[in-house]
Parts: sequence; C-alpha cells; structure tokens
Amino acid sequence: NNPGITDIEIQLTSEKEISEYRLWFVQEQSAELSQARQEIMAMSATAQVNLQEDAVVADLRRVLQNVEESNQALKQENEKVPEIEAYNKAVRQDVAFNPNVKDGRCTDGLSVPKSNWANTIDEGPFEAYAVTCGVTFTFGGVRIDTEGRVLSTDYQPIPGLTAAGEMVGGVFYHNYPGGSGLINGAVFGKIAGASAAEYAVGN
Repeated sequence: NNPGITDIEIQLTSEKEISEYRLWFVQEQSAELSQARQEIMAMSATAQVNLQEDAVVADLRRVLQNVEESNQALKQENEKVPEIEAYNKAVRQDVAFNPNVKDGRCTDGLSVPKSNWANTIDEGPFEAYAVTCGVTFTFGGVRIDTEGRVLSTDYQPIPGLTAAGEMVGGVFYHNYPGGSGLINGAVFGKIAGASAAEYAVGN
C-alpha cells in the first residue's frame, strides 16, 4: 500500500518534482486498481462457471430422479400387464407398419381402439411419459361479432361478455391452415380485449 500524499513528508524543490511525484502516485494507484479489477473479474468468471456446473448437476439429478420414479411406478403397476397383453393380441399384424402415412395398422376388439401405427409392446427397455392433450380451438363454440362480443341466440351482443381464441366457433370448418389458430387468437384477442376495456370504462 502506498501512503497518500498528505501522509508523508517529502522535500520537493521544484514544481517539476511535484508533477513527477503526482504522476508516480497516480500510476501506482492505477496499477493497484487494475490488478484488483482483474482479480474480481476472475472471481466472477469462476463463480459463473460454478453456477453453470451446479445447474447442470441439478438437471442431471432431476432426470435421474424422474427415471427412477418412472421405473418404480412401472414396477408397481403389475395389474396393468393384462391390459398390455390384450392390446398386443388386438394389433393387426397382417397390416404393414408405415410411419409416413396413416397405415391402417389398427387394433380389433378393444373398447378404445387405435386406428393407425399400432405396434405391440413386447420389447424393452420401456420408458413412461406423462401425456396430456391441448385444444388449438373448437370448430363449434360461441358466436361473436366483429368486436369480439359474444352473441346471444337472437344474435344480440351480451353485455360485458367477450371471447376469443379456442372457445370461438364459426371461424373454421372441417380443417384449418397451419398457424391460423394462433393468428385467430391473437387478432380476436386484441379486438375482444379492447371491447372488454371499453365496456369496463363505460360501466
């Protein structure tokens, strides 16, 4: 540590010596600050790497835990084995499997049939995944006007009731172009939101 200018007594005989001393002092302090800054950056980089490594380890632990839980759950579900056997027997082995088209490889005799791509479940190892469904939109749903207001059975706007997206009917029929469901929700969502805000302000 270098003492401050006011902490030392030094005999300076000329303004040149004063300037030289000031320059030396500033350079020394700058060097120390630079070194300290580098040390802090190095510590920060190390901490960041450690955080990233910790996150990776945590993710791996979660994956392993999920695998272990899934395997344990499969072992405990022995009562479902007859259902798997019934499914395997119902698969139409005479129809070739083709993942590129609806191949008609179905099941016969099951209460919940599989229409295509039915393959027997007989070769391990097996993995279990949670499956859920999602609704893009309904072909049938409530009727709305151009302002996103829900219409009654006599085609009059119901005060304070707006709708958009998957619960609105009458937009598509039989099929729909890819991505148009999202556009439908975004466009009518903005319109219905404006209508709802206008109603709230006015009432």
